[in-house]
Amino acid sequence: MANLEVGTIRRAIEAARARGIRRVRLREEDGEFNAVLPPAPKRKPATAQVRAVVERDLGPDEVTVTAPVVGYYREVAGGLAVGQTVAAGDLVAEILALGLANDVRSPIAGEVTEVHATPGAPLQYGEPVLTVRPTA
Repeated sequence: MANLEVGTIRRAIEAARARGIRRVRLREEDGEFNAVLPPAPKRKPATAQVRAVVERDLGPDEVTVTAPVVGYYREVAGGLAVGQTVAAGDLVAEILALGLANDVRSPIAGEVTEVHATPGAPLQYGEPVLTVRPTA
C-alpha cells in the first residue's frame, strides 16, 4: 500500500458508498488496498441541488455536455470557468475511469454558461459536466 495515497482510497470508498457498492479493491504496481463496506442505508431522494441541475431550463440553443463514462471528474490544464469561450472539439475535461483518462470535448463552439462538476467528484454516465451556449 506504499504508493496508494490516502486521498485516493478515501475517494474510492466515498464513491463506493454513494453507489451502494460494498467491495473496494485498488491496485498499483507495488501496492494493493481491499475493503468490504457494511450494507448501505436506504437511499434518500435526490437533493434540491441535484434537482436544480436537472430542472434548470436551458436556453434555446444551449447544449449540456455529459460524462461519457462513470468515473471521477478532472479539470484540464487552466481549468474551466463560466464565461470562458470554447471551440468545437476543445478538450474541456477528463473523466478518470479505471485509471485511464477519458476525454470530454465540447461538441460546439460557444461560451460556458455553467460548470456542473467539481474536481475529483464522482460522475455517473450521462451526468452533466458543463453547459455551453453557442456563439453566433
